[in-house]
Amino acid sequence: MYTFFSTKKLSLGIGFLFGIISYCHSQKISIDSVVEFKQARLEVVVFKNSYNAVKSFRFINNSDLIPEKFFFKDINPDFAISASIVDSSCQPKGLFIEHSKMIQPANFDSVGVGNFYLPQNGVYFFANGIFSIEGIKSFKHRKDIDIALQTGPMLVLKGRVNTVFGENSPNKHIRCGVGIFENNGMQYVIFAKSIDPINFYDLASFFLEKYNCKSALAIESGKNASMYFSSKNKNRLSMENTACRYLVLEFLRN
Repeated sequence: MYTFFSTKKLSLGIGFLFGIISYCHSQKISIDSVVEFKQARLEVVVFKNSYNAVKSFRFINNSDLIPEKFFFKDINPDFAISASIVDSSCQPKGLFIEHSKMIQPANFDSVGVGNFYLPQNGVYFFANGIFSIEGIKSFKHRKDIDIALQTGPMLVLKGRVNTVFGENSPNKHIRCGVGIFENNGMQYVIFAKSIDPINFYDLASFFLEKYNCKSALAIESGKNASMYFSSKNKNRLSMENTACRYLVLEFLRN
């Protein structure tokens, strides 16, 4: 079976971090912890980017905007995170693929209100059980894509922090994002949500400096930034956090 570590405060050095990842590699497990970075704490979930690590992946709608504290009470998935870059009627603003069917085409608009329009945004997707992140400028639709969501902005692109971010920006909110990194020839996916308000520059630096992610993508900010995992302390679920849609993952047991 897979294992979730109990949640606790951790200030991880890179050697200790990759020691945990090495254990994760050998045990095919997902881990959760609270990682400190600069002045912020972030909840982190890491798992192998492998077809034999994730049992299923799907989007679940929450058009009634039920708060996460109640929404996950009955569903109780292994893992879920906001997937709601949407308009006022909960319709996707950009690319949305579900069950290999394109519901909404990619949005290449560069003018608009909100983080989605910061240059450049990107796409995360599952294809043949493998998770990928690409900037919208390089993304090409493929028939083997099972699900996909356009969101943004890109935090890290080709190993560099997005240059539109200001290092000392006062624009701090609760935020969540996802990145991909490698260790000892194995690729991993890391999802993270800040417990404390954080700006985009520090969130991007977290993915780059802590995990050496070559690509990372912002998912949501503010009250729509929601992340759930089955071992999460239920007291940390919020009555305020809501999302129109969630990406839900179930992991394979050994």
